[in-house]
Amino acid sequence: MKVLAAYNIKGGVGKTSAAVNLAWLAAAGGARTLICDLDPQGAATWCFRVRMKVRGGGRKLVRGKGGLARHVRETDYEGLDLLPADFSYRHLDLLLDSPKYVRRLTRRIRELGAGYDYVFLDCAPSISLASEAVFRVADALIVPTIPTTLSRRTLRQLARHLRREPAVLLDGRSPPDPASPDLRGPGRDALPHARDRDSVFERGRADELAARAAVRVPKDERGRARLRRPLGRAGAAARRSPTGAVVKTILLLRHGKSSWDAPTRPDSERPLAPRGVRAARCMGRFLERAGPAPDRVLCSPAVRTVETLRHAAEAGGWRAPAAVVPE
Repeated sequence: MKVLAAYNIKGGVGKTSAAVNLAWLAAAGGARTLICDLDPQGAATWCFRVRMKVRGGGRKLVRGKGGLARHVRETDYEGLDLLPADFSYRHLDLLLDSPKYVRRLTRRIRELGAGYDYVFLDCAPSISLASEAVFRVADALIVPTIPTTLSRRTLRQLARHLRREPAVLLDGRSPPDPASPDLRGPGRDALPHARDRDSVFERGRADELAARAAVRVPKDERGRARLRRPLGRAGAAARRSPTGAVVKTILLLRHGKSSWDAPTRPDSERPLAPRGVRAARCMGRFLERAGPAPDRVLCSPAVRTVETLRHAAEAGGWRAPAAVVPE
């Protein structure tokens, strides 16, 4: 049994989306999977159409007698169960006022997950006593990180905390170095338009930064944790797993910023704004450097999407055939 915690000090970075989708993928692959919603907002619970209620609330979770299995609910997906959230979880820190309760919560989650292959924890955005319990119970922290200044700042805060207090980590786990370039991200001089801190260049690095951000990224038999391994142009769209099966890579590229100069124009006929043209060319160059280069391109018929493809292909030197797919 492996416990994987989707955690970040900052909110709004995709923790719930990561936990829910990874849990679904694990269950779809035949693994017995449990997702524990520890966030009082209950977003993961809502996603699975389960009532956000645990009898006894957070007090029962932390200090109650007996196991937590009675509170587990089945979802609509085979092999995927859920321990729902409760709004009283907002008081978890008050209930974890003693180290013995932190240890008890850790033990109860481990006991609950004994019948599963994977347990995913959807954690609330905070750095607190509840977080300390998560650090102790998790085999790996998955830290979704969007490439913005504040998000990278909280990632460095987490790394510093784990280095200062390594006792919160499981034995044998090395805390990350907050001075690592992987945690610092690109500097201001690396951005094509430094005034735009949320530029398309940084968004294009999102999967790479998120992959590097994990305290320890578990690797499956296909080595999927190495998301941005350059493949070269010849093998851009496919790689071979250890079993010899061909695994294709799909790149999703959003269109650049569209123009609103003619607000009465139909949505599908809006062209790119100058900022969108710059962003499209920037992404084309970025993909050409990072690899893989696409072997085939499918494109929406919207004007801004077709223009994005044209500018990105010109800047990146793509030679892949492109097909416009009707809506």
